[in-house]
Amino acid sequence: MHHPLTPEYGYETFDCEAAQQFLTDNWQMFALIAISYPTIAFKLASFKIPKNDRFDMVYMVWNALLSAYSAWTVWIMWDGWVRVTAEYPEMTVIQHIRSPLYADITFYPRFIFTLSKVVEFGDTMLILARGRPLRFIQWYHHLLTYGYAYLGMSRETTNSAVGGFATVNACVHTIMYGWYAMSTAGFRTPNWFKHLISVIQVTQMFFGCWLIHTANHGNVWRDNEPVVYWMATGMYGSYVFLFGHMLLRNVCGGGGGGGKKKKLD
Repeated sequence: MHHPLTPEYGYETFDCEAAQQFLTDNWQMFALIAISYPTIAFKLASFKIPKNDRFDMVYMVWNALLSAYSAWTVWIMWDGWVRVTAEYPEMTVIQHIRSPLYADITFYPRFIFTLSKVVEFGDTMLILARGRPLRFIQWYHHLLTYGYAYLGMSRETTNSAVGGFATVNACVHTIMYGWYAMSTAGFRTPNWFKHLISVIQVTQMFFGCWLIHTANHGNVWRDNEPVVYWMATGMYGSYVFLFGHMLLRNVCGGGGGGGKKKKLD
């Protein structure tokens, strides 16, 4: 019997068509969530809550749980990659990216990944409840990533770029949310480690751009799924600029004294 949390379980037993149908049938609900998130966030920010530590314990546990979930996603997605490459050893990495094999076999964890983007909205609310400011990069990237995750899952895919996006995103989040949990608990790290987190984030965005370029060989992705393609292009293009600017500001603009790193993801 296969372990219930392996991609093989998700691929062979999980009802992928029913899950996809759930997303498309309930688009109004997902749209309402997308509208409600920034509305509530801006309203909460307008209260200008003083900086406090009342929610530090909740915030620490929250980040630890997100880190643990992200680690599970990395494991299950990696297991899927090992199995699909073992089954088709003649295919190169580029060929796998341009085919839907990896995306198909990891549908189950990617579906959970999409729903997790709704949960991550709570990240912003906790930041505001602790009296920290609402920053553009914070709510913008949460909202856009949620929108793309929903769009990419609710439509048939012709390649495995969306699987690559989810895998790398979960890998980065495992490190990042774990570090946020430890920082909130009182552990201090040198400034170079804080900058390293930003470098990892920026690297993720450049990798996303490479995935888009690779998957769109011969304009196949753009021609077959123009909405998904252009949203991915715009999303990762803007992320490269925003996170790259954040890194340069922190490194060159005196963004890192002895305080905590700004929560951006």
